[in-house]
Amino acid sequence: MRAVSARAGVNERTVYRHFANEEALRDAIMHRLEQQVGIDLGSLRIEEFADATARIFRHVSTYSLGAPPPLDSTLAETNRRRHDALLAAVKMHAETWSSADRTLVAAIFDLMWSLAAYERFVRDWNLDPEEAIRGMTWVVGVLEKAIRHDIRPPRRSAESLGESDS
Repeated sequence: MRAVSARAGVNERTVYRHFANEEALRDAIMHRLEQQVGIDLGSLRIEEFADATARIFRHVSTYSLGAPPPLDSTLAETNRRRHDALLAAVKMHAETWSSADRTLVAAIFDLMWSLAAYERFVRDWNLDPEEAIRGMTWVVGVLEKAIRHDIRPPRRSAESLGESDS
């Protein structure tokens, strides 16, 4: 609450006049963000996932991520080797793809390998480890199949929404 009042340039008591506690403030912020992005979580349909994803990330991209915490040399070297290996593996099967498309797909593979993704499956979704692994490997398999069938990442929003299929 103190940080919010400082950023708003008001007294902390003013913030408490509008929000009973930090949870009420966070709830209001999240509802406001959903409104700004134009997402109604109460009625979200699968046909809207791609568009909702694009809108969420476009909104988030307007904020600075800040510098990541520095990695020690071992982790930094491991990251570099993993990135190189993923890029090389994708390039082997997608030689005609643009470098940007190959990098995007390698990054998606990297995301599915991340500890953060696994933790989200297990902690946030309460999946047991084997179910988390099953889901993650399924997504990796779908991506592998897309590469083998030369299904490239879409170039523009309309394509990502399936409008190019018509």
